[in-house]
Amino acid sequence: MPEIIEIIRNPSVGQELAFKLIRSAKKEILVILSSVNTFMRQSRAGSGQLIVEVANSRNVSVIVLTPMDDVVRKIAKDLEKQSANIKIRSIEPSSRSTITVLIVDRKSSLVLELKDDSRLVPAEATGNITYSTSQATVLSYVQCSKAS
Repeated sequence: MPEIIEIIRNPSVGQELAFKLIRSAKKEILVILSSVNTFMRQSRAGSGQLIVEVANSRNVSVIVLTPMDDVVRKIAKDLEKQSANIKIRSIEPSSRSTITVLIVDRKSSLVLELKDDSRLVPAEATGNITYSTSQATVLSYVQCSKAS
């Protein structure tokens, strides 16, 4: 299968692709979120319930790295209670980190640039998106997730 590297400029298409990738997971989902607001936007968009469904229905391991505040910590704890396969860990917020990374089964990655963190709707907060099945790219992000 040929490797794909694609730039997606429509944030709604990127969000749909993220959900499609999550639904396709067979073994592992790794997520690195750029901010507390990103976590909250994705939570409101239904990402949390989707990862619970996938984690429970197919025994998929889910690891989420995210900056946390008290609200995110409470939601994270609730998601972890819904599935033993979900682990949500706190990372230090960084004013320089403006990307969110989704890696599925170590075969594909979706990297979303943060355009405006103050927006409530994912499509309004997201800039360019890069989708890749390049093993060099995907495994680089896997290594970054382990370093965090």
